[in-house]
Amino acid sequence: MATASASFVMSTDGLLRIEDDGLTMPLLEASGLDFSAGTRSEALDELLSEYGVQLDPETQAFFISDVRSQSWQR
Repeated sequence: MATASASFVMSTDGLLRIEDDGLTMPLLEASGLDFSAGTRSEALDELLSEYGVQLDPETQAFFISDVRSQSWQR
């Protein structure tokens, strides 16, 4: 069974970009889920929007950009 991982990328202006390795969507599709249209597509779009997540159409990586690094410090 394959697993997905996430990474944090720091920009020069102190913002973080959180992204997965691009395997999540292909693994879901390989398991038989179709997000290309219909109810699943709408549900996925709504869920991603709610949490500020985007999907890179070229790499199929999910990501959240412009996360302030200060919010991760305690």
